[in-house]
Amino acid sequence: MPPSTDTIREGIDATWLEELERNDPVTHAYALWDLKFAPERVRFVTLLRDGTPVAYLLIWYGVPHVPVAQWIGLRTPHPLLLKALPDRPLIAVVPEEVAEAVRIARAPIRSYPVEVMVLGRAPRALPASPPARRLTPADTPAVRRLAEEHEELVTTAYRTVDLEREWVWGAFDRGKLVALARAGVRLPKVWMLTGIFTKPSARGRRFGSAVTALGAREAASLGARAALVVRSDNEAARHMYERLGFTTVDRRVWIDAGSGATP
Repeated sequence: MPPSTDTIREGIDATWLEELERNDPVTHAYALWDLKFAPERVRFVTLLRDGTPVAYLLIWYGVPHVPVAQWIGLRTPHPLLLKALPDRPLIAVVPEEVAEAVRIARAPIRSYPVEVMVLGRAPRALPASPPARRLTPADTPAVRRLAEEHEELVTTAYRTVDLEREWVWGAFDRGKLVALARAGVRLPKVWMLTGIFTKPSARGRRFGSAVTALGAREAASLGARAALVVRSDNEAARHMYERLGFTTVDRRVWIDAGSGATP
């Protein structure tokens, strides 16, 4: 049998991606959502083996200020995908087995282990949850003010948030907004909860739990599972999600190659 021939192609086959998402909605959620709703901000690079797609890079050119490359579908280093990664500075989110090869290809880097967590059903009820609700356009000034007061990667999207079309939940302490969560992806099978943030002075009082649970319940009410990504060394956040019923389904590595950004 002749050896396989691997090639790289710009773009992605939408039918193939939809089939992947049907079988593994969490892994391919961002790719399918971006292809449908933000094609002007994303670029795909597909690895083909004897003409058949086997893996891809999802490269996001929105927020933050550098490209973010997601390595999907192949859990071993491949020279063609490594070469297709954007030049420094960039952020790459890759399988653990690929991290060392990316470090060599784009050194120097800083790396952070992250976990993909999924909720199988509606979140567990927790006692004494603080007030939380889905936000409306009238809340826009408060959301943007909180984001501007705490300039972190996790709050970046809130600085230009459109509460007419985006799903964002907030928790309140004596009437003041102190915690946020948003649905970065809303697909029939899965919602990716992102931007989960609590004002530092309000942490440890279940505000983060309240907004996360509310988002997860809305997803479940529409037949979707809630999923999210958390730093493995953020024990407080990881334990909070576990108390709600989230479990880890994948471990990946966030690689900062000159961007200065952290997950």
